[in-house]
Amino acid sequence: MENIKKLTFIFILPLIFFNVVLAQSATNPVNTQQQITQQSKIQDSNILAEEYLNIGRSLYKLGEYKEAVKNFNLAIQYN
Repeated sequence: MENIKKLTFIFILPLIFFNVVLAQSATNPVNTQQQITQQSKIQDSNILAEEYLNIGRSLYKLGEYKEAVKNFNLAIQYN
């Protein structure tokens, strides 16, 4: 039984670690260039405004209030 607990710990700990690393890479500045490229491809400003509004809502729900406000401001700018 003790070995099962150790094996469970050994397998779960790396999964948690890699999950955190992947979550941090999603907000990495490297992705900012990709976002700028995608943004330049969108021609309709109403679509951009709606997308930034949705991103802002999601960030607000996650407790990322400063980032949410930035996205809300961008939504207002494009609307």
